[in-house]
Amino acid sequence: MSKAALLVQDEPAVRRLLRLRLEQEGVPVVEAPSARQALAIYADQGARIGVVVSAVRMSGLDGGELLAALRQTDPEVPVFFFTSTPLNEPLPPNVSVFGKPHGLTDLLRAVRECCPAA
Repeated sequence: MSKAALLVQDEPAVRRLLRLRLEQEGVPVVEAPSARQALAIYADQGARIGVVVSAVRMSGLDGGELLAALRQTDPEVPVFFFTSTPLNEPLPPNVSVFGKPHGLTDLLRAVRECCPAA
C-alpha cells in the first residue's frame, strides 16, 4: 500500500484543488480542515502517512504549532508548507516551504517522492 499525504488546509477551495492535483498524481490523500483534526488523524493513521502538506496560517493552531506537535509524535515525518507567507526563520530537518502559486509543481514532485505509487 502506498503512503498517503495528510493535507491540512482550512480553506475548502484550496483544499479541494490540492486534493484533486495530488490525486491526479496518484497520491492518496487524507484531508484535515484544521491542525487539531490533523493531529487526531495522524495519531490514528500515522503509519500510512508519508508526508504532511499544510498551510501556515490557519485558524486555531497554525502550521508552526502543528509542526511542533507532530515532532513530539514523529520527528521524521516530512512536513511541506504550501503558503504565500514568507518564512524567515531557519527550517528544521524534513521541513520544506513551497510558495503559492508558483511552487505547486515542485510541491507535487516532492510529495510524489514521499508517497510513491505502490
